[in-house]
Amino acid sequence: MINQKLIKEPVFAFRLGSSEEDGGEVVFGGIDSSAYTGHISYVPVRRRAYWEVELEKIGFGYEELDLEDTGAAIDTGLPPSTSPHILGSVLIT
Repeated sequence: MINQKLIKEPVFAFRLGSSEEDGGEVVFGGIDSSAYTGHISYVPVRRRAYWEVELEKIGFGYEELDLEDTGAAIDTGLPPSTSPHILGSVLIT
């Protein structure tokens, strides 16, 4: 998609649906700014086989626990065939 210049940017975004009728969406080549409020924080994928990012701390109420060498999997409900490695391959071609 990138090499063929089919998309504007080398990014993709996904939105989880809010109901069974609204199953969410995946956007290739950009971000649908009408699908969120606030700002987006970008973090690197920690493990290529999963949507795993670094988890530095966790909080509950006023309590916080600092973590070391801990990952958190971001589960979109998509099948394993849509891992970052596979989507990266799709975006580059």
